[in-house]
Amino acid sequence: MYIEIEGKTYYISIRDSEKKVTVIGQKDGTVQLAVAAQLSEGELITYLKSTSFQKSIKSEQPSKLEAAATIAMFDTTFTLIIQKELLTPYIAGKSLYTNLNPKSKAAQNSLLEQILMQELKQQIGFWEEKLGVLIDNINIRKLKTNFHTVCSNSSRLTFDKNLIYRSREFLAYLCAVAVFDYIQMEESIREQLANQYIKDWKHHQKVFLYELTQHVNR
Repeated sequence: MYIEIEGKTYYISIRDSEKKVTVIGQKDGTVQLAVAAQLSEGELITYLKSTSFQKSIKSEQPSKLEAAATIAMFDTTFTLIIQKELLTPYIAGKSLYTNLNPKSKAAQNSLLEQILMQELKQQIGFWEEKLGVLIDNINIRKLKTNFHTVCSNSSRLTFDKNLIYRSREFLAYLCAVAVFDYIQMEESIREQLANQYIKDWKHHQKVFLYELTQHVNR
């Protein structure tokens, strides 16, 4: 759902698995948030109006920048911008904003996993709202033979951590497949929704099926 506060537009994705409010991205001036289900509307509005939160998402120019570096993800390269007052990292255009310079491999992996989780929550949140479903748990870990796994009994989707290096378009297709699998959607309805909402889905389907076959045959 969308709300507007003091001239700023927010897209809200409600999640049982969230413990607070997390910035998951910005697009066309809209701040996208994952919000804890137990948070009331009044508490959310108060939180959004808080100075520190607004500062972290509203600044057009970082107040403190370190030397520009780049980081590879989503099949492209982003400029890394360090903005020390940020609460959570986010992508804007071709830049990745974060509060710490990930100099070590472990720090880089942690940052990439945060960004991947944000993208997964954003994509899955779209389908949750569109289809009227709620998935409690979204996990990331290394998967050997699949891009994702589905467990309907525990309301859980798990995704391969290496998806951070695939295109966002492929990830959008994969998230749709995961949600469709989760609710056991009929094939005809899948195709109808894919034609309507997923760009180049037939191409991504071919890539998905080919690579899945390669993994299984190894």
